[in-house]
Order: sequence, then structure tokens, then C-alpha cells
Amino acid sequence: MDASKYETLDEEPAPAYEAPTVDTTDVAPNEKVRWIVQESEIGRSDSNTHELLTEMQELRRNAHGLPEWRETGRWVKYEESIEWGGDKWSKPHVASLSLHSLFELRSILLTSAVALDVEATGIDEVADKLVGAMVAQGDLAEARADEVKQLLLAKHSHQYQMAHPPSEGGFAPACLRPNASPAHHSAAAEPPKDKKRERRFSLKGGKTDHDKRFLSKLSKNTEVANVLIGDADFLERPIMVMARLRDAQVFPNVTEVPLPTRFVFFFLGTTGEQERYHELGRALSSVMADPVFKKIAYFSRNRDDLLAGLDEFLDQVVVLPPGEWDPTIRIAPPSSPRKGEERLQTNAQTPMPSKEKSSGEGHAIAESDEPPLHHAGLKRTGRLFGGLVDDLKRRAPWYFPSDFKDALNMQSFASIIFIYFACIAPAITFGGLMGDSTGNYMSTMEMILSSAICGCVYALTAGQPLTILGATGPMLVFEEIVYSFSQENDIDYMSFRVWIGLWTALYCIILVATDASALIGLFTRFTEETFSMLISFIFIYEAFVKIHKLEVKYPPLGDFKSNYSLEYNCSCMVGNETVGLIPSELPYTTCDQQYNGTAEGKGCTPVGATGDVFFLSFLEFGGTFLIAIFLKGLRTTPYFPNKVRARISDFAVIIAIICMVGLDIAYNINTPKLLVPEKFQPTAHEKRGWFINPVPNGMPGWVPVAAALPALLAVILVFMDQQITALIVNRRENKLKKGPGYHLDLLVVGILIAVCSLLGLPWVVAATVRSMTHVGSLNIMDEHTAPGEKPRFLGIHEQRITNFMVFLLHGLSVLMTPILKLVPLPILYGLFLFMGVSSLRGVQFFDRVLLLFVPAKYMPDTYYVRHVPNKRMHLFTICQVLSLVGLCVVKLTKAKLVFPIAVLALVVVRYFLKYLFTPQELRILDDEMPELIKRKKEDKEDVEAAPYDEKNYLRPTATGDSAVPESFRPLNMTTALDGSYPMQYTKRRFSSVSGGGEHATDVV
Repeated sequence: MDASKYETLDEEPAPAYEAPTVDTTDVAPNEKVRWIVQESEIGRSDSNTHELLTEMQELRRNAHGLPEWRETGRWVKYEESIEWGGDKWSKPHVASLSLHSLFELRSILLTSAVALDVEATGIDEVADKLVGAMVAQGDLAEARADEVKQLLLAKHSHQYQMAHPPSEGGFAPACLRPNASPAHHSAAAEPPKDKKRERRFSLKGGKTDHDKRFLSKLSKNTEVANVLIGDADFLERPIMVMARLRDAQVFPNVTEVPLPTRFVFFFLGTTGEQERYHELGRALSSVMADPVFKKIAYFSRNRDDLLAGLDEFLDQVVVLPPGEWDPTIRIAPPSSPRKGEERLQTNAQTPMPSKEKSSGEGHAIAESDEPPLHHAGLKRTGRLFGGLVDDLKRRAPWYFPSDFKDALNMQSFASIIFIYFACIAPAITFGGLMGDSTGNYMSTMEMILSSAICGCVYALTAGQPLTILGATGPMLVFEEIVYSFSQENDIDYMSFRVWIGLWTALYCIILVATDASALIGLFTRFTEETFSMLISFIFIYEAFVKIHKLEVKYPPLGDFKSNYSLEYNCSCMVGNETVGLIPSELPYTTCDQQYNGTAEGKGCTPVGATGDVFFLSFLEFGGTFLIAIFLKGLRTTPYFPNKVRARISDFAVIIAIICMVGLDIAYNINTPKLLVPEKFQPTAHEKRGWFINPVPNGMPGWVPVAAALPALLAVILVFMDQQITALIVNRRENKLKKGPGYHLDLLVVGILIAVCSLLGLPWVVAATVRSMTHVGSLNIMDEHTAPGEKPRFLGIHEQRITNFMVFLLHGLSVLMTPILKLVPLPILYGLFLFMGVSSLRGVQFFDRVLLLFVPAKYMPDTYYVRHVPNKRMHLFTICQVLSLVGLCVVKLTKAKLVFPIAVLALVVVRYFLKYLFTPQELRILDDEMPELIKRKKEDKEDVEAAPYDEKNYLRPTATGDSAVPESFRPLNMTTALDGSYPMQYTKRRFSSVSGGGEHATDVV
């Protein structure tokens, strides 16, 4: 046979870049891996690895006695194996591996052929080079090269193609698989194939629905590692080759999905040990799914690098005693798995090189020391309008087309409908209250028009368009005080209000010019979350107060007894004659106006009907909340496919509204409905128009000057409401990418106040809960999550269209009266409750309040629970609760006008807490960093503080064996072919062998 056709490969090709020379001969595996990864990120443009799908296939015989590769497992992040029967995949689970298989894998990798950066475009060419590598290595005799190549090129069969039970030894778990060799299976040993159900894969549309579903879970840059495990009776010893292709290639029929293959692992053993080889394949596949080893596999330059990566993996494994662990139990994937970067930082013995970015000319550029993006604008520039200029520069590149194009998704459409109903109800409510407080100079029509104008302008011009404008309680109290002062001093209220608005706008401009928004930087998590919790609780409180008012207005039957008659007939009587039943046959107005009759019967009085009104209202109130909260959380449940769950979650509130409106229509009970003005005119059109004259006849000359004093109080209200809400919207946890615009937001709000004053419209500022709800409705969740992985939060759809459309619909509400009057008010009260409850999620203060009732042994493993004693943590929480109670007292009483001053007092309270808590405790409990960033920072600090214990490590020597004392050799260890032991061990990790006994040990 001519073996020259099989090309030999250079095991150590020249690297494509010049990496710094680092001596890693006498360092721990963790250290060496860190240096390899660091070197790969310097001076090369392709330092980012791809997501990797590892597919394991085992060699079997089909019904015709021909060899084929059958898919038995796959790994994206977690293991999935084919269940007994071969018709479905198992649930993703953490792989539990035998310690023996991991050691054997390293022993084989130590001497097997390794081909890096193979240049091949077809599977035939890849097979030639793999066989050539094994021949050149001396593992494979030339006489057997053609036979091995034929096995490599055998047909591939995947799970989605197999709709019948598997053949003997095919898809059964290793513990149930018979010992017969697949190389000797007869045709009679397998059931006949159902050719109608066998579906071959092709690149041109041959994918099945199953393939599409699985492919949708993978990111676009995913590549494949094929692990081929088999046995052959013509081999005298196992052979293995690992190949990494220089350019990933798509091989038809080889992989389950049409993705490019980057790695090929081929192992062929002797017959009779299928279970052993199966476990070896699982070990290899699990190692490839490891994020750290995956980087080493991509960046390795030789076999030593691969061995260092495997040593690091073995150094991190956790051994579970066999007497306390059942290896058949599948471990569910963790909610927050440890990332590879964190693992590399842990127990590091030498400092990592400073991270530097390479410029186009090869010069190192140090990382920027600029503050985090959400802090941008909270530092004084020292220039007049310097903060405003920075805001404009920061936001201008995103304005077009990004701020508009990013709204082109179904989630934004759902958000528009949801936030519209969430905003129209408060606008109508505050409008009615304002009409009562101002003698109807400003009422519902003015509130709706103000929201429409200000909301649309703000959405198009503000620095942070995710913020929702609306009326607030303190502003309502302020209007009431100004109206009372005007009446007592015989001043024209609307004109006086114009001057207050103009002064307030001037003060806002002065605050913008002097970078006063930087003062918001004094507000730590203590102040921010206390304020946020207060607004959330007020929404919850107001929802129940409003439903209670319905109970008072429509009282249920409190004296009901079982023998009472439930006949609630109401008839239209003309004299002694019944014309018809009300309201089923005749409306009340028809009976009165057309027939000049009277309504008689129990059903005509409130006694008979109010019970039905209240109970249906309460059902709609609770139903709206429960449906919305359940469907919103459906995204994280296992029900329905991912895309269906995502769409239902996006439209949860709309579905809840439609369901409850349908219920209300079905029962045809006169529940209170949403009232929208039907004519476009001022409420008090006989006393005012759409433009207010600032200097009417008879106005005293001191009024414009005196208006400057109440404007000071107004600007404090505006500044506090606007900037604290903006701070909450821009918090780091929301992962906003386009940056805030604190100064620009305040300028726009100030100008809008001046405009609204001249038009005689109420002032609107940032509404905290509605803004938080708006942000939450635009969450971006990763749709390409690996099987078993929970959807990751990626950020927010940052755009201007949802805000603009919400308030455009406000302005069109007058035209939608026939539709809006079908919406019962209890449904909107249910939305209030939903917004209040949903805004509590992710608030650390609320989580710590719940921990007050949790025993110590059930405490969650969070950053602050780890590092702060429970008593000290509870003391801090109690201090925050007392501050919240103080704010509630101010907010819900007549003292609400000084509410902004009370919020400022929280800064003072926080200042004095430094005398009660240590700086370390305050840094942990009041640090604004999210939990994940705190964990990373903690790990990094632990690394820098950890001393290097030289005595804990045993260094390998050239022979390997002499460096490892007998008492520290691993259990059930298969030695390498050269007689050496494959890795360095630490005294901390492996217990000694005593008595020569063997123990089956599992590693997770």
C-alpha cells in the first residue's frame, strides 16, 4: 500500500503572531493557563473565541452491517444525552465524570497525535491528514491506514433522524449497554429501519423543524467540535488524534446543524471496552465545553499548552465520595455558574500583565480611567454649560438612526400599549383631583393635553428618553397652595402661575449652567432605593385605597341571609302597565324620556345591584394583577418554546386587559368605567382660553417679582423628582449603552414648564414607577441561550419611539372615547398594583427587608450576606426602614409639600451612618455596584491578597514519575505509555492511597 498519499503534519506550526516570551516551566497549571490566555490577547485580532457545540458520536453497525457514527451526546454548556429509546434528548445537566476517565484522557493526550491549524476544505481531506498524522506519530501502521480512513468517512446518523428504538449497544446509557462489540454486531441484532422516517441532512434546506429549534438556541458565531469514539478489532492498541482546523468548515451530514467545524477528535480503541470508551468520550466532550479549556484549545501552539489546560481543569474538579453520591443522579444547571475569567483569577500566584488594547500600529494603549457610563454627567466640568455640552456630545451619535431603529421590534409595540394604559389612568385621576383643587381651571382635559405635548417633545429631545413624564403628588399640593394664595389675595390664579413657571424655568437653566446635577452624585444606594421603595409602596397602597373606595360607593350586601330572594328585576312602569325590563330590554333613559315612565323593582335600587358591581370590580382588579404577574414571569418557566414564552411575556399586560374587559362585557354589569373628555376645549372654557395672558388688567406690579419665591420651592420639587428618577433609570444594573443626559433632561423639563404655564396646562416631571416600568418592559433577554441555561439579561431597547407613541396616543385619547369607555377602572387599579409590585424586583433594600424574617442557615449566598454579620446587616436595614417610614409620613400627610426636603434629609442620615457602621460595612451594604460585579471585585481582591504557598505544590520533572510521591498518586490511574504520571498534583486536592484499595470516584 502507498501511504505517501496521507500527508504528515507539523505538530507545532509557527504562530501567526509574535507573542511575548514567558518562562512557564515551573509554574502551576492555573498560572500557565493565565499566561497563555493573556499572550493570545496581545497582538492578534482574532483573540475572541467562538461559542462551541461539542457533538459526541460513537461507531455502531446499522441493520445492513455497515459502520456508522451515531450521535449519543452533545454539549453547548451542559451535557445532553439521548434517552433510552433514542427518541428524545435528556434535560441539560451538569456532567458527572469518572476520575479514571479524566486521568486516562490526559495519558492518551500526552502521547497521541496533535495536528494544529490544519488546512482542509473537505471531510475527505481532513480524514487524509488525520490518518497521516497518526501514521507519522507511529500510532498507526501504514497497512491499516485505509481501513481507519473508511471508518472516519462512515455515514453519520443524528438523533432527529432516528424515530425508532436504537440498535443493541446504540443509544442506551453506558450502565445499561451490553458488552458486545459494535464491530461484530450482526444484521439480525438490530430492528429493521423505517426508511420513511429516515431523513438525511443537507445544507440546502434539508433541515427538520427539530434542527431549526436547536439551531435557534445557538449564537451565530457558534462552531462545532466533533468527538468520534469507536473501536475496531484490527487494532492492537488505542489510537487518537486531535485536529484544529485553521479555517472552520461546514461538513454536510457530519454535524447535527449546519455550523462550521473547528475541532475533530478521533479515538479508536480495541474491542470489548465500549463503556470505558464512552466515558472517555464524555470526559473529552465535557472538557471541551469548559470555558477555560476552550480558550486553550483555540490558542494553543503545541501539545504542552493543551496539557496545561487539561491540568488546570483537573486542578479545579471537585471529588464526591462514592458512598455519598449516586452518579446516575443528574445535577441541574446552576442559576449563576462561575465564569472562566473568575476561575483564572482565583488562586493566581503571579500578577496578570496589565490589560492593554493594541492600536492599529501595534502600540499598547492603556485602558481608560473614565468613570462608568451611568456616572457620566455627575461630575462638575468647571465650564459654563459644560455638563450640557457633554450630554449633547454623548447622545448625538446615537440620535439617528439608532434611537429610532432600535424600536423596530414586537417588544416595543407591546410596551407602547402597556405604558399607555399605565399612564392614562394616573393622568385622568390627577386631572380630576387638580380640577377639585383649582376650581376647574385645570382638570382632566388639561392634564391629558399637557402629558401629550410634554411627553412627545421630551421623547424627541431629552437625553434619556426612557424616562416617563407625569403628574406627581407634591406638584398637586403645590398647585393647591398657589390657588388658595391667589384667591385669598384677589390675584388672577392663571397669570400668577405663569410667572411662577417662568421663574422656575429660569432657575432650571441656572442649575444646568452650573452643573448642579452633579449633586445627585451624593445620592448613594441608601437614598436611591429608599425613594424607589417609597414610590412602589405608594402605588400598591393607592391601588387598594381605590378599590376600597369602590366598596364604599357600591357596598355589597352585608346583611344577606340564605332565605333572601335574589330577584333583582327592574321594570319600566307607565301607570300600572309594564313596558319592559331595565336594562335588558330598555335603557333607563328610554324609560324616562320616551315613555315618561318610572323604574320600579329591587333591581332599580342600589341595594340589589351594588354587590355585583363591587365583587366584579374586585375580580377584575385581582384578575388583572394575577394574569399580568403570571404571564410576565412565564419567560423563565419551562412551558412552551422560547419564542412563544417571550412573546407572551412581552404582551402579558395587554392579554390581562383584554381578558378582564371581555369578562366585564360578558357580565354586562355597570362597573365604573374610564372617563375621557369628548370635546377638545378647556374645562373652564367660559373663564379661560388656551393661552394665558401674563399681565391681565388689574394685576398688581409686585406679582411678577413675588412669584420668584414660590418658584424656589417649585424648582426643588422639579429637580428632586426629575433627577432621582433619572438616576434610578440610569443605574448600572439596567446595562444602558447610550449614556445619560442629566443636564439636558433638566433643561428640556424647564422649558416645557414655561410653555405649559403660558398654555395654562399642568406641569409634568419624571414619574418614578412609570419610568421603572417602562424600562422593565423593554428588557432584552438573550434568545440564543444554551440548553439548560437561563436567559441572560443583555440590556434595554434604548430608543425614543415608545415614549413618543405613548404620549401621542394620550393626545388622541379624545378620538378614542368609544373604545376607552369600555375599560373598567378596576382593571387600571390592577395595573397600579402590578407596577408597584414589579418595581420591587431587584431592589436590594427590599431583599434585605425579607431577610429580617429568614433564619441564618437559610440566608442566600449574596455579597453582603457573606461579608457583613447578620446583626449588622439587619441594623442597617432597620435604619433604612425607619427612614422609609419617615418619608411615608411626610408623603401621605399634609406635609407632603416638603417631601423633597425630606428626601434631601436622607443624604444627611446616610452621612451620620458612618459613625454607626465601619467603612467596610458601608462599602458593601451601600455600594451601588451590582451583585455580579461585586463578586468579580471580591475574587480579584482575594487573588491579590493571597500569598503563594510554595510548599503546597509538587513540581513535575522531566520523567514526571519521580516528582510524585507514591502516597499522592491518583486512584485507578492508567499510566501513560512512557510510564510517567500525567500531571502535577497538590496535597490539598488528592488524598493518599492506603492499602492498595481501589475506589470508584466521581468528579463533577
